[in-house]
Amino acid sequence: SRPQAQRFAGSPIFSKDVGEILAAMPQRFGGSPFDHISHNHDILQKQQDVVEIDLQPTDEAVMWAELFKEKERHFFRKHLESELLCFSAFGQSYQIDARMMWTSDMRDPMSRQRQTGRTVICLHDLGGRLTDIWAWAKLAMTIYKSGASVVWIAWPGFGASKASGKGDCKPESWMNLDYQIMTAIYTKLRIKMASFVACGRGCRTVMRLIQRTGSLVRPEVFMYNPALSADEILDMQHVHPGSGQAGFEKAMADQHWRIGQAMLRGQHRVWVTHTPGCRIPGFEVLQQEGLDCLRRLTDGQGVSISITEASSNHICVAQVGVRVPVLLGDAKFGRCIRLF
Repeated sequence: SRPQAQRFAGSPIFSKDVGEILAAMPQRFGGSPFDHISHNHDILQKQQDVVEIDLQPTDEAVMWAELFKEKERHFFRKHLESELLCFSAFGQSYQIDARMMWTSDMRDPMSRQRQTGRTVICLHDLGGRLTDIWAWAKLAMTIYKSGASVVWIAWPGFGASKASGKGDCKPESWMNLDYQIMTAIYTKLRIKMASFVACGRGCRTVMRLIQRTGSLVRPEVFMYNPALSADEILDMQHVHPGSGQAGFEKAMADQHWRIGQAMLRGQHRVWVTHTPGCRIPGFEVLQQEGLDCLRRLTDGQGVSISITEASSNHICVAQVGVRVPVLLGDAKFGRCIRLF
């Protein structure tokens, strides 16, 4: 699901006709010219004689996948909007690929600024299979029918999103700024508060937002297989190394209390669903650590966090025809989402 950069050696892009490049793509990448109509081609000159081409499936190609019913395709054609959110922050420029499905009371940007409706932002994972902007596509219509607008975003390095013009940037280059990037996205979309649906490493951003800018997060939060680090969530990087084990544990307890109080002030209610045995490659330790951290937040503070197990019979990952993985859930899982 992560875009695979293909390099094209030859003349500079300004001296080679784009049509000639695309015509040569079947020989370079395989298949016939018609196979590439279902993809967007992002052509970027990396050096004088090197051109990078990213292939991304078009929205139309994803919608025609066998997993979507005709009423879902009709819903997407009617409501789905696409926008590339461009902004500069923290010494870098960002281009964030976004999909929006606004309810009638949120279509006007000024209405969004006045908070006349509800918005749910869906975040994909940074590893494993659910790393595409369409990861939550099967649940979009359910959320929309509950009266909430739906926003999907692709993190830098995924889909058409870039950081400093680089579509192949690593998450480590921007992860420490994730909640600040999200704040900038709020500004670009002119929304002041939003609920969240997140999975895997995307859950990290939600918890950091709650701790640092809790007023931006509405009370309803849903997480699937969260992969969190207590150090990241609790901002333990600034603990002085000379404080020793006792000092570290005291600082961790203090940070747990702070984030718990922030969640109580915002009346946040978090529903967590995890599938035992479902491991995100490279993040197995963070998955267990995330559950332990969330459980500890409920101890003695009255924070509302519900953690449930769901087997693969209730929720699983499927792949649509253009190799885009999406999350599938049964009616029981759908009822959790309708809480929004």
